Amino acid sequence: MIKCSEIKNINLYNTTFKGLVDFYKTTFFGTSFNKTDFNDISVFTEATFKENVEFKYTTFKKLSIFRKTIFEKELDLIRFDF
Repeated sequence: MIKCSEIKNINLYNTTFKGLVDFYKTTFFGTSFNKTDFNDISVFTEATFKENVEFKYTTFKKLSIFRKTIFEKELDLIRFDF
């Protein structure tokens, strides 16, 4: 769990999260999820994405929670799988 944090310039490539991923109230600066699998619940509640964010070839296999998430710039879901 990474809650109430700041994450700068993260580029996750070919990554698998097997358990719960909780980014509650986390602020992201420069973020890319490329070929990333979320096998369990993923929480982005009240997270803020300050820069463009992409979920390229990303798969959410269970519940994904984006309640009150803020995307200040572009969100790319063109190759996104639920």
